[in-house]
Amino acid sequence: MPQMRANIFAAILGVELLLFFNMDMFLSGFPLYITSLGISEDRMGVLFGTFMVAGMLSRPLLARLAQRWGQKIVLALATVVAFTAPWLYLYVDSFGGIVAVRLFHGLVPGSFIMAAQLLLIRESGEDHKAVGLGLFGLMGALSMMVMPYLGVYILQSFGRVAWLATASVFGGAAMAVFWLQVRPNAREVETVRERPAPLNIRLIAVPLASNVLLALAFGSVVTYVTTYAVSMGYTNPGQFFTALAGTNVVIKILFSLYGDRLPQRLAMIPGAIVLAAGLMLLAYPPSSAWIVGSAVPIGAGFFTVTAMMMLNIANAVPGVQRSMAAALFMNTMDLGIGTASIVLGIVVTRGSYQLLYTLAAVSTLLALALIAVRLRERPAVPASPPDASH
Repeated sequence: MPQMRANIFAAILGVELLLFFNMDMFLSGFPLYITSLGISEDRMGVLFGTFMVAGMLSRPLLARLAQRWGQKIVLALATVVAFTAPWLYLYVDSFGGIVAVRLFHGLVPGSFIMAAQLLLIRESGEDHKAVGLGLFGLMGALSMMVMPYLGVYILQSFGRVAWLATASVFGGAAMAVFWLQVRPNAREVETVRERPAPLNIRLIAVPLASNVLLALAFGSVVTYVTTYAVSMGYTNPGQFFTALAGTNVVIKILFSLYGDRLPQRLAMIPGAIVLAAGLMLLAYPPSSAWIVGSAVPIGAGFFTVTAMMMLNIANAVPGVQRSMAAALFMNTMDLGIGTASIVLGIVVTRGSYQLLYTLAAVSTLLALALIAVRLRERPAVPASPPDASH
């Protein structure tokens, strides 16, 4: 087995962290920026959705590029897009123009999440795959703890140019680290020697359907919680994402320690109930401060259920097909979040935020029903899942 090259491994982690910084700067700042341009909430949802759809649609094409030229080329593309995309926002102020920029910017998650994970697995070696996957997820959680808060602060204190410039600097730094340390090599062609049998979708249909429903609920949170918090008088909604990411860090640590031993029924069903309760707390908070407090049950429920669901999917399919199953899992999550961003904006404009998050809780309970059916039909055998989440 190949020995871990510490410098390359650390460089890939650094590139990944900087790319997460670039994306998460927009998590809380972008809704405020769009509101300042006079764009309504329903159109804001479309703008969030196009970002997710761009990643989802580009992933198959980028996977073919990676298969032909290697994962490093795909990661290089992500750094270039992350550096250039923020500046393009300065030159558009129409809805159509921003949609075009969001489609371009969406190539970042579509490319680096796939490429960085596979590169980290390779550098870790076959006997230490969990090291690369675990650190990948941890970098994303740490970024979400800090960057949404920082993005709102820079935007409100120094204006949109400073906010966009900071995001671009992170992309440029990722590009510099990549070219100085990782050194792409077009000769590193990765080929598939053995063509796996087609994946039997029936084996994972219920988890994928549950994932869409859970992602719909979670998408309503990440898309609209910023404007909701501001409308409730909370001055720094970025703290919600800090609390959400902190909860994610704790869940990932606990999952890595106990996920293989804990019966899935004891984690997934309570997790879905906790998520639904958190969404109802978000819909009807006793005070505006409880909006941030709701991030803890929402994060604990969502990240627990999705982690255990990946484990369930990994147990349901043969090893040679798990990468394909993980890709479907990632795309269904993007589909759910993107759909929530686009469609549920109509609920906000024609109804209320309370109705939005009540519907999100209902979507979670529907997912809970599917999860219960899945656990009754197919008891799971512990295994290590591919990590497809942010």
